[in-house]
Amino acid sequence: MNEAIVQSIRFFVLLFIQLILLHNVQLWGIAFPFIFIFFILFLPLTLNPWLALLLGFFIGVIVDIFSTTYGLHTATCTLLAFVRPFVLQRLTPKIHPDDPAYLNLYSRDLPANAAYLAVMSFTYCTGFFILQHVGTHGLFVTLKWALASATFTFLLLMIYRYLLVSKSDVKRKRI
Repeated sequence: MNEAIVQSIRFFVLLFIQLILLHNVQLWGIAFPFIFIFFILFLPLTLNPWLALLLGFFIGVIVDIFSTTYGLHTATCTLLAFVRPFVLQRLTPKIHPDDPAYLNLYSRDLPANAAYLAVMSFTYCTGFFILQHVGTHGLFVTLKWALASATFTFLLLMIYRYLLVSKSDVKRKRI
């Protein structure tokens, strides 16, 4: 199947999961799931960085419209799309960016994927809660929400990655 079609299907599935199934889900009033960021995290690395930023912005706008967060998801999704190449480069410094193994996020082993998803979940949740609660709550309360939400998001992303992403999708992306 064409890569654009696969990414479009993933986009709509993740939006459906986030906006319909997980919209009001929270654990103990401090942990909120943000599974839709998987779309940004696993965009093809060969994608033009400006297009990745626009896609991050676009998915953030859609989530903001349906969750009335007034630009918080837009800002943090754009931030996530911006920092993604730098985080990947830091987490895999031994592989040159021109090497095909670098470009395949799906073929990475469990520790590499776990580190990547953990760092990006924490980045997203920290950015989101700092923007949402700047000046209204203390730093420790904001970091507590960010850490709890990042942990919850990380667990959902790992489940999605290893249970719901099909084996044929992983094999297709192997280089």
